[in-house]
Order: sequence, then C-alpha cells, then structure tokens
Amino acid sequence: MDYLREKRIVWVFVLFFAFFIPLMYRLGHIQLVKGGEFARRAWEQRTQRVVLESNERGNIYDRNLRSLLDSHYQMRVVAFPSLVADKAGTSRVLASILGVSQDEVARRLNDKPAYWPEELTREQLQRLAGQELHGIMVRPLHLRYGHRPLATNTLGYLGKIASKAELGELRKTTQKRYGLGDLVGRGGLEYYYEAQLKGTRPEKAVIANVNANGQLIKGLGIENIDQGSDPGRNNLVLTLDKDIQGLVEDTMDRWQMRGAVVVMDAGTGDLLALASRPTYKPDKVKEYLDLNEDKMFLDQTILLTEPGSVFKVVVAAAALEEGLARPESRYQCLGNSPVPCNVAKPHSDHSLAEAMAVSCNPVFVRLGLALGAERIVEYARRFGLDNQKVIGYPYEADKRQNWAKVQDDPVNSSIGQGPVLATPVQITAMLNTIANKGIYIEPRLVRELRTTDGNVVKHFPLGVSHRAVSAATARKVEDMLVGVTLRGTGRKAAMANVQVAGKTGSAQPGNAKETTNAWFSGYFPVEKPKYVITVLVQKGTTGGESAAPIFRDIAQGLSPKPQ
Repeated sequence: MDYLREKRIVWVFVLFFAFFIPLMYRLGHIQLVKGGEFARRAWEQRTQRVVLESNERGNIYDRNLRSLLDSHYQMRVVAFPSLVADKAGTSRVLASILGVSQDEVARRLNDKPAYWPEELTREQLQRLAGQELHGIMVRPLHLRYGHRPLATNTLGYLGKIASKAELGELRKTTQKRYGLGDLVGRGGLEYYYEAQLKGTRPEKAVIANVNANGQLIKGLGIENIDQGSDPGRNNLVLTLDKDIQGLVEDTMDRWQMRGAVVVMDAGTGDLLALASRPTYKPDKVKEYLDLNEDKMFLDQTILLTEPGSVFKVVVAAAALEEGLARPESRYQCLGNSPVPCNVAKPHSDHSLAEAMAVSCNPVFVRLGLALGAERIVEYARRFGLDNQKVIGYPYEADKRQNWAKVQDDPVNSSIGQGPVLATPVQITAMLNTIANKGIYIEPRLVRELRTTDGNVVKHFPLGVSHRAVSAATARKVEDMLVGVTLRGTGRKAAMANVQVAGKTGSAQPGNAKETTNAWFSGYFPVEKPKYVITVLVQKGTTGGESAAPIFRDIAQGLSPKPQ
C-alpha cells in the first residue's frame, strides 16, 4: 500500500510539472510580456483611429537640427465615415468647399476613417469652421516630405513591403511591427537606418471611441491623442548643412548639369553637402522610376569613376615627398610620347609647377614611371583613395577599385585613367589632405542618432586621421594648385577677392573617347581653408570649361559678402 501511495504521489508531481508549470509560465508570459500588446489590440478594436503622421518614422536632420526632408504640418480634413449621419448633405458641403467632385467625396465617406489629401487654404479653413459636420473635423497632419527635400539621392526613399518573405525578414531583423503594404526604406539612409528610424507607435492621432455597433460612446466621443515621444524611433543627425546643400542643388539646377557635387568642411572631414543629378522627389519616386530608363537614381557622390588629371595631385605630392622632383624642376614635353599631350598650343621646356598649371600629360607620365607602380599605389592609399568608407554611411564598397591593377598600366594610371578609379567623396578627401597641411581625415556624414525627445543614443566621432605627406610637401603642392587657378586650366574657378587652389580633370570613363567626365576639385580661402568642393560633370567638355565655373558659383555663394 505504501508503494502504491508513493507511486500516486510521483505521478501527481509528474503531471504537475508536465502540465501546470508550462501553463503557469504561458499565463505569466501573456500577462507580463505580451500584456501590453494584447491591451493595445483590444483598445484598437474599441476605437476608430486616424494617425496624424504620413509616416511613423524618425526625421533626418542637418547639423543644425533642420529637417532635410522638409518635414512640416498641413491642415487636413479628417473623416470618420461611420459617424456621418447625413452623408448626402455632408458630401455637398465638402465638395463645394474643397473643390472636389461630389461623387469623390461620397466615395470617401463610404471608406475607412482617414485624413484627406487636400492641403487646406486659409479660406477653406474659415468656411469649414462655420460648418457643423458630424464625423468631420480639421486637424494638423505631420508630413514626412515637404515641397523641397534635399540630398534625396543620399537620404533615399520609401517603398511598400510587397511579400510575406520580406515582411518576416523585417520583423526578425528590426524587432518591430510591420504589415504588408507598410512603407520601408528602399535606398540611402532610409534603408540603412530602417531599424532605427522605424517607429513603434504613432505619436499623434485622433480617435473615436465606439461601441460594438460603431456608435460613439457617450462621454468619451472623439479624442486628440498625443502620446509624446515614441521611444522606439530615432532621428538621424547628419553633418550636412541645409543652407549649403540648398545652394549646391540650386547651382546644379541652374547649370542643368548631370553628375555630383561634394562640399567638405576643410580640416574636420565633415561633409557639408552631397548632391547628385538626376534626382527625384522621394514622395513621388515611383513616377520618376517609371519614367527613367535605368530605373535608378544613384548617389553619384559615392560612385567610382576615372578621376583623370585630378589624380595628378597625388603623383606630384609623391614625387616631391620622395625627392624625385621640385616645383621648379624643368621638363621637356615630348608631344605624343608616351601619351598625347592635352595642351593645344605647342610647348616644350617648363617647370613642374607650370606642367601642373597646364596639366601636361607627358610630364606626369614621366613622374609616374620614375615613381613606379608600387609608390603610386602607396601614395594613393595615403590619400585615402583605397578607402571608400564614409562614417555613418554603411554602403557596400565597390570592388572595382583595385589598386593592384596599376602595376599593369602605370602610364595611364599616372594621369588618373586606366585602372585608377575614385569617388567624388574620395577626391574631396584627397584635396582636403593638401588643405590640411598633409593630414588625411576620413570623411563623416552622420553625427549622431537621437531619440525624438532629443537624447543622444549614439555618437559618430570624427574620422581617423593620419599624415599622408609632410606639411612642406603639402605647401608646395598647394602653391602649384594656386597656379592652376591663376594661369592654368582652372582659371574659371578663380574668384576676385579670395584665393583658390584646385585641379581640373577630364576623364574618358572606360576609355570611351566620345564621353568626357569633367572634374574640378579645390578649396578656399588658401590662407585659411574653410571649404573643399568637388564638381563632377558627366558628359562635359573639359574640367576647366564645364566644372570650374560651377565650382566658382558655389564658392562665391559660400563666401562672405563684402560690407
């Protein structure tokens, strides 16, 4: 009997641990872990809700906390159709005020609760204020994109989740709520920072408390909900300057150019402007992509292409640093040997400084051959031309940048052609090295991530720096680059009251002789550099004709106006 009693006790314990413990764990998990989620779902079933945000995402700001997306508020009609008793009469009134057909208004009043697409004018607001329309109200709507978003090729755009597989992957990687059809980052920073920008709940909404029959609950009615900062979403703060970005984009549009412009803060490596053309409006990106042949609007500031004669800055710096030449060293231009000279007028004996000013190809090929492929590559790396990294911009590096191939073609490499490839951002950092007395600094785009109530959750420090060449060598190169703008190929970049240092480039991408990418990269003021600017014009003529004037226009816009 004792044996049977002990056996029953054992079975009781087995059953308790097998069934009751897991059940208690499950109940505890539901109450403690999932309780908030289930409470939220129950609340949503008891209410009708219109979120007063076009996108539940964090903003993207410039260095002075101004929205680069041009985010703003608009007054909109918000409708709860189930609460509209007289739909015919309401349709007539709203159609008259909004200038929308009565059929369209009637359709909306048979749809779900929503804000309407029309931005309300002051006159319309006044007319609506004089009406008593049940289920219809006016509220401020926060729009992610305004009339003039900036740096859109860098910031990216949003697109709908189109498959269950993508939906599952997003939920897994971000640990946030998504549904089919939700908008997510499709390019640029919107894509790279999806997990940080994506919100976990709306910050502002208007809700109607209804019963099971969809009728307003007396005493509760319609409420404006302000839930404060969403703890799950972050704002991205960049190093870009909204004023400088706007100036650059205005200048590019005025010149109707295709290509890229980069502006860097001389000394720090912070990027102040990144602009590409062609571009798009992120809230109308589908229309642009449907019309565009290649279906893409890329950030050309980080795309590789041949830099052409801009690369002669590296060759000259290497030759000076290695003691193979001095600015006053004399050279004979051998015309077409070993490559054709790009100078139209016949010339022969001139100094290295003069060769830089007129961008004489044969002289720089001779320097490159004297240096040898290994030293060309070494100095290219010193100037950051093997490093595509931009701090805070985690795009995938282009594997076509392969400096080992210089060994196969040192002649064309010496003049920035053949295997030599660089991005406009890299070229800007290269020129910043000369402006910064020989010290290279890694470029930075993102400064910090902040919660929507302003707390910094992640800071991106300034870029790593190293000495590329001596300060003496940098000064000698600088003097030669001043000569480029005073009496050489870059004269159209010169300004009346501010001294400019820079270099032109004219490159045939992929050795396509019928197409020229025109470059100018320079900085000013020379005595105390403040801005480094690189201009790349696709399908231009020469760097001096196509890119240098655009540089000058941007530089003049950045220069203090005389009092």
